[in-house]
Amino acid sequence: MESFFRQLNLLDLDGYRYERALSGGQAASIAIYARGAGPTPLAEPPARVAVKFLISPRRDRELEAFRREAETLLMLRRFGKSPTIVKALGNVRSLPDLPIHYFFMEYVEGQTLTDVLAADPPPWPAPKALDLLRRVTTALIPAAANAQIHRDLHPGNIMIAGPTAKIAHTIIDEDPGVRILDFGVGRNWLADQRENWHEDRFRHPGAVSSWSPELLRDPSVVDSKHDVWALANLLYRLLTGEYAFFAECFTEYYERVLGGRFNAEPLAGQPAHVRRLLAAMFALEARQRISLGGLLKICADICDHDLAGWLDRHPALAELYFVVEGNIWTCPLCNATSNPTSDSRCRSCGRYVEDFRLPF
Repeated sequence: MESFFRQLNLLDLDGYRYERALSGGQAASIAIYARGAGPTPLAEPPARVAVKFLISPRRDRELEAFRREAETLLMLRRFGKSPTIVKALGNVRSLPDLPIHYFFMEYVEGQTLTDVLAADPPPWPAPKALDLLRRVTTALIPAAANAQIHRDLHPGNIMIAGPTAKIAHTIIDEDPGVRILDFGVGRNWLADQRENWHEDRFRHPGAVSSWSPELLRDPSVVDSKHDVWALANLLYRLLTGEYAFFAECFTEYYERVLGGRFNAEPLAGQPAHVRRLLAAMFALEARQRISLGGLLKICADICDHDLAGWLDRHPALAELYFVVEGNIWTCPLCNATSNPTSDSRCRSCGRYVEDFRLPF
């Protein structure tokens, strides 16, 4: 890659010096640059930056999507200063004499999940897999709260970035040690013009492991439940070491996803509550699929509390627990355990409760 960057005269760029390439080819690449001499457009130039390039875009849509990615990352940077999204440091810039476009991003030290899985291949024990799932879900929450859909969640776009630390944030209060990369095919389901989404009918965005049934049927209706489907594929792979919708040909894969027909046999040895969680994540209809918030709640109950034991002791509440996405609490006034009403009233005694207790 260095020879390619040298040919394009990109070894020195806006006060930075090329160090190494991270990923990509000649059409889209990411490289690491170190601070050198000369002026830079960055107000507070860091010692190292990642630079994402778009080289010789074939269509105006590619450049438009590239600009939108930089704008999205800048927006998410302002939204609560989330540490879980790799931040853009400026808008797209272009070279005056070449069809080369780029923008600066923060440099994050870590390994992609692809590298982690290569060093520690699955299957993983359920507690380890669910802990990682919780961390990745936490990392997605700030983007989802701003109606941003990633649409390309796979191990290569998930970075494990070291130990966690307490942070100040409007939604999450702990750094999960995970960074979400590459919002290049992301969409904001509130701000983006819906008619533009129909272009994805002809070339579905993202890795095939992130494709949900609703994306294949009508890309203009997807929301954050689409990313939950991709997380289900990730959890399945962590638990089994296999792919949920493996098929011999593309057509068969396509039909399996549309029918929600994942291979349940490798999950036979998993605990019942883990299989039930995966079923909720793989719900064929998006409106019936678990939300990111519900997924985070159930993962926390499994990892931090004795959910499995509680479900065994309360089989009558087991189905309700997953239907209401873990929103089961104990009333401190009458000690009944149920799903509170929308106005925080106990369904047994009918009284308003300021703070329900966990039933575990």
